[in-house]
Amino acid sequence: MSQGKNYKRHHLNPLLINQTTMKKLYADRGETGDVSFIVESEVIRAHRCVLATHSPKYKAQFYGVQPDQGEIRVDGVSADAFREFLQFFYLDEVFLTQKNIEDVLNLACQSLVNTFVNVCEEFLKYSSVLLIDNFCWSYRLAMLYDLKSLQNKCRHFFNYKTYALKVLANAGFENCDRELLPELLQLYAEKCKEIDYFNACIAWAKTACKLENKDPENGVNLRAVLGDAITNIRFGNMTIEEFAEIHSKYDGLFSTDESIEIMYMIGKVNGFKSKRFNQLSRKEFEFTVKKVDTIFECDRVSSKSEDRKGLRREEKIWFYCIKLIKLHGLVIATTNIGDIKILVACSIEHFEYCPKFTTKSKTDTNETIITFDQPIFCTNSCFIHLERDSWWNNKDGYYVKDTIESHGTHFIFNRVDPDGSVSFVKRILYSCRE
Repeated sequence: MSQGKNYKRHHLNPLLINQTTMKKLYADRGETGDVSFIVESEVIRAHRCVLATHSPKYKAQFYGVQPDQGEIRVDGVSADAFREFLQFFYLDEVFLTQKNIEDVLNLACQSLVNTFVNVCEEFLKYSSVLLIDNFCWSYRLAMLYDLKSLQNKCRHFFNYKTYALKVLANAGFENCDRELLPELLQLYAEKCKEIDYFNACIAWAKTACKLENKDPENGVNLRAVLGDAITNIRFGNMTIEEFAEIHSKYDGLFSTDESIEIMYMIGKVNGFKSKRFNQLSRKEFEFTVKKVDTIFECDRVSSKSEDRKGLRREEKIWFYCIKLIKLHGLVIATTNIGDIKILVACSIEHFEYCPKFTTKSKTDTNETIITFDQPIFCTNSCFIHLERDSWWNNKDGYYVKDTIESHGTHFIFNRVDPDGSVSFVKRILYSCRE
């Protein structure tokens, strides 16, 4: 009897490894694990195939030309941190702690799995950066492991309001690593004067001298611990009075040639180029800022729409963008704005902010341009709330698009109110990193 053509049919495999199975493997790894790690004299077991499936490092270590067969010693990290790290291989949700995150990040980088590193970076961005006491520690990790997103968030936080002054005066700055000091002295802050950076630099040097049992008031000792880090101070931005006070207070901090160079920089001698000190201006190197009139526009709604009776006294806009932007202001679809209040809340800062702003009405286009006195950094979720005492005298409304793409920046809008499709915001002014 002929069997005819081969019959094929796909069937779901009920035994296929799923998250429940992985959780059980994780829970039972002490019993079923086939590799033992010795961490701080503790034995922590895991499964070779599970680790090798995700990590190129472990694949080479367990199944390479000369695979490890016995127990594996892990130095430089805590046992608790290693257990937290193992979660990445088994669980869909990992539990990380501030205490162990540095060790976990180190292990994640060693594993050569970018996804693990990204999770650690996100944890640091939203648990550590926004605390003054943790700033230098967070920035050190960002620089050490080349975490670009965390670096940017640290820089933005440093430049926000007067946080730079608080960071520079914090014990975390005075006790930071010598390798990190030059990086910190290059940070930009609009609210900081160059003398503020210098004073923080000296406070760090005095702490270092005390640790080495040297006189912290001796200029020669201070320069010895500072080394070339002090060349990151932009002395050309100081006044001659500020430098004269420094020079008289810290004898031996500068050589004669260095003092002459600094005076030349302060005096803005034409064509002078210092051989020792950084003459570049401090600037926000996170951005290549475009024109302020970079905008995304809302869609116009016909004034003949039956549901356009008039605009409310307040408008709420809530959007999500995948790139960091600088919010410069808004364009309102009326010249009669009267007394207006604006509230901006951005997830990058986790703060509500009532910006100071100026307005300029253009009767030819029947709109008012609102420009914030200082731009606001925002990414992820941003909430803008506008309110005035009376109803808006405006005949035309605007739809806010669900999704807008402009200059590679995606803006995904959420309706705050049931009738939130009607808006008196005509455009939003911003600049972004190219």
